[in-house]
This record gives sequence, C-alpha cells and structure tokens, in this order.
Amino acid sequence: MREIVTFDAYATLINFELGPTTLKVLEDRLDLDNLDVDEFLDDFRVMRFQAVLEAYRPYHEILHSSLRNAMRLHGLEYRDSDGDALVEAVPTFGPFPEVPDALRALKTKYEIAIISNTDDNLIARNVENIGVE
Repeated sequence: MREIVTFDAYATLINFELGPTTLKVLEDRLDLDNLDVDEFLDDFRVMRFQAVLEAYRPYHEILHSSLRNAMRLHGLEYRDSDGDALVEAVPTFGPFPEVPDALRALKTKYEIAIISNTDDNLIARNVENIGVE
C-alpha cells in the first residue's frame, strides 16, 4: 500500500512572508500614521481566504483582486503593478528552516506531496528553494 504524506505549501512548508512583502511593495503610498497596518493586513488575509472558497481562479488573480479590494477598503490607491510585485515575490519565499531536514526524514519512509491552491509556475521555485523533490 502506498503511504503518502501531504502538506499545504504556504505558511506550512514555505515561510509565506506576504504581509511584510505587501508593506514593502506599498511603502511609497502607506501613510503609517493614519493606517492601521494590522487591520489592513488582516483584511487582505481574510479577502484572500474568502476568494479561495469561491469558484476556482488562479492564485495570481486572487492576489491581485484581494489586494485591490483591501486597498480600496482602506482608501489606498491600487496599481496593477502592486499585484504584479506580490505575484513575482511569491516564488522567492523559502522554506521554514526545519522543513528540508524534516521532509528528507519523512521521505525515507513515505512519499511526500504538496496539495495547494497555487499556480504551478509560482510554486515550482518554492519547491526548488526547499531542496527536496
């Protein structure tokens, strides 16, 4: 019998640093004195989660639309380049430090796989960054 251990990728294996990355992308327009950053990032997170519960859309579209909606909610100017920058950042995120060794150990007894709602072209580099097939 095949025994397969599956994982979600982002925030489980991959240190999904979307919050800090979002702030960096928007730093030229964020008025930190008048914006509740935690509330903004939480709204962005909730909007992404809600979007993945709806009819399937590629993850890059979800990032764009969720960011646009969160920014509008908080009175911030959205540019398509903002969403593009987030999408481009996702493949650069690496694993949590303990992940590669843990996966190598699991792989000695089980098959391992990622089940995630991301785009293949986004996650391919994340998997490379883990260093475990």
